Amino acid sequence: MLALCLMAVPMSAAKKQSKSEAAIQKKVEATLAKLTLEEKMDLLGEYKGGFSTYPIPRLGIPEMKMADASMGVRNYGKSTQYPASVVVASTWSRRMMAAMATSLAIDCKARGVDILLGPGVNIMRSPVCGRNFEYFSEDPYLSAQMAVPFIKGLQQNGVAAVVKHFALNNMEWGRKRIDSRADERTCHEIYFPAFRAAVEDADVAAVMDSYNLVNGFYATENSWLNNKVLRDMWGFKGVVMSDWGATHSTGRAMRGGLDLDMDGKNQAKYFNRDSLKTVLGNEGITLKMIDEKVRHILGMIYRFESDKDSAAEHEPTENKNNSAVAQKVAEEGIVLLKNQGSLLPIPNAKSVMVVGPFADQIPRGGGSSKVTPFHCTSITGGLKVVMKNIDIKGHRIYDEEPCTHLYRDRGGRTPGLKAEYFNNSNLGGMPLMSDYVDGLNFYWGNGTPHPDFLGTDNFSIRYTGYLRVPASGEYTLVLSSDDASRMWIDDAMVLDNWGDHSFRGSELTINLQANRDYAIRVDYTESEGEAGIRLGYRIAQVDNLATDAALCDAVIVTAGFGEKAEKEGSDRPWELPADQVKMIKDAATSNANVVVVLFTGGAVDVSSWANDVRAIIWAGYPGQGGGQALANIISGKVNPSGKLTATWAKQWEDYASSDNYYEKSGENFLNYEEGLLVGYRSFDKEEIQPAYPFGFGMSYTRFAYSNLKVKRNDRQCQVKVDVTNVGKVAGAEVVQVYVEPAEVPESDPIRTLRGFEKVNLKPGEKRTVTMMLDANAFSTYNVSKKAFVLNPGDYKIKVGASSRDIRQTFPIKVGRPARPATASN
Repeated sequence: MLALCLMAVPMSAAKKQSKSEAAIQKKVEATLAKLTLEEKMDLLGEYKGGFSTYPIPRLGIPEMKMADASMGVRNYGKSTQYPASVVVASTWSRRMMAAMATSLAIDCKARGVDILLGPGVNIMRSPVCGRNFEYFSEDPYLSAQMAVPFIKGLQQNGVAAVVKHFALNNMEWGRKRIDSRADERTCHEIYFPAFRAAVEDADVAAVMDSYNLVNGFYATENSWLNNKVLRDMWGFKGVVMSDWGATHSTGRAMRGGLDLDMDGKNQAKYFNRDSLKTVLGNEGITLKMIDEKVRHILGMIYRFESDKDSAAEHEPTENKNNSAVAQKVAEEGIVLLKNQGSLLPIPNAKSVMVVGPFADQIPRGGGSSKVTPFHCTSITGGLKVVMKNIDIKGHRIYDEEPCTHLYRDRGGRTPGLKAEYFNNSNLGGMPLMSDYVDGLNFYWGNGTPHPDFLGTDNFSIRYTGYLRVPASGEYTLVLSSDDASRMWIDDAMVLDNWGDHSFRGSELTINLQANRDYAIRVDYTESEGEAGIRLGYRIAQVDNLATDAALCDAVIVTAGFGEKAEKEGSDRPWELPADQVKMIKDAATSNANVVVVLFTGGAVDVSSWANDVRAIIWAGYPGQGGGQALANIISGKVNPSGKLTATWAKQWEDYASSDNYYEKSGENFLNYEEGLLVGYRSFDKEEIQPAYPFGFGMSYTRFAYSNLKVKRNDRQCQVKVDVTNVGKVAGAEVVQVYVEPAEVPESDPIRTLRGFEKVNLKPGEKRTVTMMLDANAFSTYNVSKKAFVLNPGDYKIKVGASSRDIRQTFPIKVGRPARPATASN
């Protein structure tokens, strides 16, 4: 037993103001004295176009341009498309995170972008959150460790970072109206650490408030969040800005700590001259308060302003080095989940068949992070590059065709359907207008079918007409929508996609008679976010997948979601689309060597088919180099080393949040009832076996752990362990450190991640991996003291390859500090 007496210390040492910081503050004060009241008010709102700060040319205050987001520079033409944040985090490599951020900064500067609206660091409370692919992990420590090098990589290269979305924005459905409620300790230990690290360890330029309410108040009006926690507790000196359209007031938001109102229009809605003059001297709003907010904004501008690069172009050419970085990140972040009988790699196969909706494309998540790449290699194209002597069978795409057999009248004389439009989201009252449409294959995005009559949210449509097919047979009808849709045939409801959600579908296989008129009705509603509806069909008899698959040595099945189903503004299903599950099963029925490649932002239900296939690869959204990265892994050119950053459950009900992820009827709030038991914490506590545990990922080699040693080093706990590559190929292992107290309160997790390091090893090579734990690893948040405090007692240091694969254990005793603890997490 090793006895330690650790002194609790802040997350980061107090920072001394440098000369450059002092110079910036001096410049801020000098400018502040010259600004008129109206100019000060202008600085608190967006500039025309909605993606920049307000310039004051007479004082040389520049316009600071902003861009989304973490996967590349958006809205400036083509750009490097990097892997999604969850893929980058799955590298478990601070070095790779910093490298990608540095490349992102180069892309920003080439386009004249000063502020990048990322990273997103919200915790993955549930796998169905439509924006999880933009975040890092279910674990607060891992999220914080990924956020810091990302922010530093941007800011050390002259681009301001904006950490988002503060706070408790852990779902996309109803995000603009839901009150997320969590207790103080849960906030500080689970949902705040990544934001705190961004402030204290990375000196982030700005914090973006979220859309939702937090414990009863909109985030943009929440003084506890923005003033008490962010500024008083953490010492944040930067800008607090709103998400686009997340501001709801002038006075309340001013008092609540908001500095910058972003609305996406030509003028801020609430922080503009007229609104601010109305509240000045009223509602507790003073000139001193306005001046302080201007100081925050000027401080960011002067910190990151630079002489505008005259060579910066709106659409610069491709940066080859950045493209190489994007592919390298994908190679290290892709996770091998299953490899039965060492099916992979498959360099010696004679023929390989690639099927599925993503065989000839690399999907991306949707919303504000979408980036248009210069080029994008598909998995099929990548395989043809590295497996030139292998017959790569054509990329069969299994997708429904738009239904063209729709008519306004009986007898099939006039194609189309009648459409009735309602100015509400429940088809209530009389329709606002009606017209006819040729079919049901619409994707309006953030738009509307009738800009002159309908808004972009809160509308509904009823489509009526007849379905009449030219040939009798078995048809599979597929109805997909964002948000809700239902379909009736001859007054019987046959398809039901009701509820607010991203683009998702349901299907019905039915025998239809030729030249018979089937009366159909489709109801569609749109609440918020993107919108669209599609009715398609497949003719069952033409599906020859099983026959074709039997002729190949291996079949690679691509499956997942993409930008219509997994995106900002709505959540996605837990299950894969039914046609994809059928495709996997059909392939496995006729070929023993099936590899499933999953393109999702995180965990999905694999329970119905995982045992039928020999290999599973999770690719996430791997960016423009993802297809080549996958081909390199499948062929063996690259040894996979990615590890999961969130737990994959066997069933949805196993997640602690499953009972309280959606609001209960009549309520407009969510209680985070699971408290601290998020992700692997709840699986460990409830002794639930996951499909794939947190931190899990396979390799083409094996690693042995030995000789774990723990000793005191000043105020830290030094953990050393030997790791040996006992396989035949080079590979990388992520060594993970978990801390487990001997006595665990009922509401506390059994063990938590407190350290990790990624190590590259040649065959037979052994290396000692060293990780440092400070007092924060043994501390919890004390609500009465409003601080993290050290918990003396017996602990076990557990080192392993995942949260469920512990290889070495070392007992220690943590003593009381010599002076009162003031630790932060």
